[in-house]
Amino acid sequence: MTRKRPDFSGHVLHVYSRRVDKNTIFYTEEDYNLFVSLLKTAANKFNMRILEWVLMPNHWHLLLWPKSKDQTSQFMHWLTGVHAKKWRGSTDTIGNGSLYQSPYNAVPILPGIHLNNLRNYLAMNPVKANIVDCPLDWKW
Repeated sequence: MTRKRPDFSGHVLHVYSRRVDKNTIFYTEEDYNLFVSLLKTAANKFNMRILEWVLMPNHWHLLLWPKSKDQTSQFMHWLTGVHAKKWRGSTDTIGNGSLYQSPYNAVPILPGIHLNNLRNYLAMNPVKANIVDCPLDWKW
């Protein structure tokens, strides 16, 4: 069943998703680079404003600022679909089911303190996961 999403055009969105069973998505630098490349391609293809992003080994977060009603859905459909197809192909796991746990989550973010708190949360994600000691040390 297709989920109808509200019109979030003009609002900053916290968009996130993770792999099925919290398994790893990004094993190597090439895995991270592939997603970043697809993210850039999708931003250009759908004219999406990406304010920030962070990639973690088993999930990712994006701060998007869509201009039109269906822009986020189109952008995310392309990004996650192409990424899953390429990931399954590169890991020789085509036919093994969904890569992502569920369709992406999108939460509208209020300007001001709410946005600032979220930006801090994204920056600290790899620190809280004990991957790095300082957020500036996390390339992704």
